[in-house]
This record gives sequence, structure tokens and C-alpha cells, in this order.
Amino acid sequence: MSASGFNEGDNDYSKEIADLKLKQKNCQYQLQIIVHQAVHNKKKDAKAHQLEVNYRMKQIDAIEAKIEYFEHMKQQVHLLRLSQQQRK
Repeated sequence: MSASGFNEGDNDYSKEIADLKLKQKNCQYQLQIIVHQAVHNKKKDAKAHQLEVNYRMKQIDAIEAKIEYFEHMKQQVHLLRLSQQQRK
């Protein structure tokens, strides 16, 4: 246990944030591939490409919301640790 009252291994959400940012980057890359394919295929399978783009955009939005949540939680953990340090 550290001076802050937390175990050194306590979660500050850094790993979750890093994992989500990697997942977000992968989704954005997949989206670029889909758009590239849509441009080259012109109107062929346009509906399928549009559905895939919509799906990837929703996925990216959900990931961004999770990142925002975990960054908020990370900040809360940091503030809690500071508060506990000040009490000692």
C-alpha cells in the first residue's frame, strides 16, 4: 500500500483508455478502407457500403463515449488519491 492509501496496482483506467484508443484507430482505418472501396466500386453495392459506413461511425461514436467516460473516471481516481494524501 502506498502513502496515498491505494495499492500501487490500483486501476487508474490508463490501460482501458489505451485499448479503446487503439480500437478507435482500427475502426477509423476500417472506415477508410470501406470509403476507398466505395469510391472504386462507384454505385455498385452503394447501399451495403453506406450501411457499413454507418455501422463503423456508430462504433467510433461508442468508443469515443467510452474513452470520455474512462478519462473522467481516471480524473476522479486522481482527485481521490490527492484528497487522501492531503488527509494524512
